Amino acid sequence: MFSIIAFLEQVQSIDYSGDEVQVATADGTVCTAQKEVPDPTKYFVTRWSTDPWIQMAYSFVKTGGSGEAYDILAEEIQGTVFFAGEATNRHFPQTVTGAYLSGVREASKIAAF
Repeated sequence: MFSIIAFLEQVQSIDYSGDEVQVATADGTVCTAQKEVPDPTKYFVTRWSTDPWIQMAYSFVKTGGSGEAYDILAEEIQGTVFFAGEATNRHFPQTVTGAYLSGVREASKIAAF
């Protein structure tokens, strides 16, 4: 089983057809995964820029915390579900750089399959 979870506000469409998944974004980028992909049972799309209650959110280590939570959040689930985002990057939390690097990290894990 192979899973893709995308939390991109720019996602325009997700097409699941047989053994291929295509994700199209607002800027015209199309990502394709050629694996055996089952139809999703459900999905959730966030629209942070239009939600008046979101404003701004980011991860942080509470006073006295070790930062281990970043590593825990980054752990994959049985090689099928992968997590990326600034909250999964212990070295660059709260930054776009951390989010980007975590995406590269997870993409390399997925590509290795």
